[in-house]
Amino acid sequence: MNAHKDVHAALLAFQAEMPTLRKTATNPHFRSKFCPLDEIVETVTPILYKHGLAWSTMPSVQDGAPVLRYQLQHAESGTGLTDAMPLLLSKNDAQGQGSAITYARRYAITAVLNLVADEDDDGNGAAGTAAARAREPRPASAAQIKRLKGDITRNKFSADDVAKLLAGQGVALAEGETVNSAVGRLTADQASGLIDTIAQGAVKVGGSDIPAPSEGEFKHPEESGGQFDLDDARAEAANETRAELHG
Repeated sequence: MNAHKDVHAALLAFQAEMPTLRKTATNPHFRSKFCPLDEIVETVTPILYKHGLAWSTMPSVQDGAPVLRYQLQHAESGTGLTDAMPLLLSKNDAQGQGSAITYARRYAITAVLNLVADEDDDGNGAAGTAAARAREPRPASAAQIKRLKGDITRNKFSADDVAKLLAGQGVALAEGETVNSAVGRLTADQASGLIDTIAQGAVKVGGSDIPAPSEGEFKHPEESGGQFDLDDARAEAANETRAELHG
């Protein structure tokens, strides 16, 4: 065992002697190579011992949250490096806790000893983020929302009619939510489906499975506190009428 004055001197000697970690395992999600925890421990332990260093970890709780406490201790001088790493549990059971501890142990020891145990995953991270964004549904466009509001006004649908139309697209009104707000949060596919439903005549006032609104049931924006902002739709309808008259 070599003598060193403190933990920093011993760590410096350890890093000078430490070989590059072999990345023998494969991440099945990103297909990238990494060095597993057991091989890291097997590689570093003899060199740590040679320079009077001891590495230890212990699950604990800090500020009410689970953490992994770790310590790099220099036996001869009594100096050391210690801190805690949060345990991020994927699920709240024994298996989730075990996975979080293994993950934290691996990253804590490589971070403190300045070891590289993974291939550069910047590209994988970016690819994963892009893929996640691609899976997210696109919101309805302004043109789709304008078309829908125009169709609702021209067909004199009531708020209940619109709610039923929305339900047909899998959109349920939240408690206290207006149909105008629900229309505004449609995805592009939902808006397209709703436009097609109305255009194909599947829902018409006075016909189909949605009953016609009774006299006075439908309230225009100025009567219902501005439930629909349809100024643009009305202007569009007026332009269409003028075009037909001059045609």
